[in-house]
Amino acid sequence: MTLSKRAVNVAATANRWFFLVAAIRITNALSLCILACAVLAASYVVLGYFLMLAAFVPLAITSLVFLLLRHCVPIGRSDLLDGQPEPEEARLKAMEDRRQ
Repeated sequence: MTLSKRAVNVAATANRWFFLVAAIRITNALSLCILACAVLAASYVVLGYFLMLAAFVPLAITSLVFLLLRHCVPIGRSDLLDGQPEPEEARLKAMEDRRQ
């Protein structure tokens, strides 16, 4: 019974801070995009077009591979654990066994 009450309190706290966390993530993404544009413009001025292109093509390819892997690979990790229970499930089961 204590576990269920704690879960409700954690969920209420998480919902309260959801919008603040989302705003921080969006602000960070926007800041990184602005920084990337500034770096691209500075490198164009310093290096010229062809050297800038040679410098940023590996970065673009790496970013593309990362995004494809992040969005095309299934989220479930049960296949990586070789049939073992999830760590959270194992922890809850251990707590339940300890009470009995």
